[in-house]
Amino acid sequence: MCEWVSQTWSLLHDFLSKDSAPAWVQAIGSVIAIGVAVAIPAWQHRTARRDAKNEQFLQARSLVFGVSAELLEIEAALEKAEGAFTRAQSIGQVSSHAAKEYIGQTHIEIHPMLLKGMDRFYLLGEPAGLTLPQLVSITLQHERQLAKIVSGLPPGSIAGTTISLYDTIAPLHEHVKVIRTLLQQINSELHQFDIVKAHPPQDGTVTRCRG
Repeated sequence: MCEWVSQTWSLLHDFLSKDSAPAWVQAIGSVIAIGVAVAIPAWQHRTARRDAKNEQFLQARSLVFGVSAELLEIEAALEKAEGAFTRAQSIGQVSSHAAKEYIGQTHIEIHPMLLKGMDRFYLLGEPAGLTLPQLVSITLQHERQLAKIVSGLPPGSIAGTTISLYDTIAPLHEHVKVIRTLLQQINSELHQFDIVKAHPPQDGTVTRCRG
């Protein structure tokens, strides 16, 4: 279509440039020329914007494929942590060694690939592009708190020393609740990028004018 427009305009321009063309025809041609001069750049701008949106969508969907695998690992670790907290509620005093074992079951690792991809989360747009960094951030806070609790446990070498298991890991439980909420939220938000159902914002088939 672009080639046809270009050829038609070229023929029309040659005709209007001839001295033999009536004045009224030349006047109309001038108006058409102004319209074309305005319309073509506007059309090219819209086409460029549509291409950019389609490209961002494809990049975002590619990012989602990688992120989804990491979210599954977080989900598995989260279920293990939730189970540990449930069991801890029925357990009273334990030794430092036992406490460390339970705390280890609440470990939720953020894979390095997810951390390295944080600068690309913006491709997901809102709200997923905002929720995912929150999930990563609270999970990292959870891990720091876990390490802090472990380092603060009394030495296991002290005979007869026991601690309340649930009271010890209660701060971690709050993190786990938030992680669960954010994980459910991000999984719902990423559904728009489903490989079968999702489509670019606009038709990805674009014909470009080449001059």
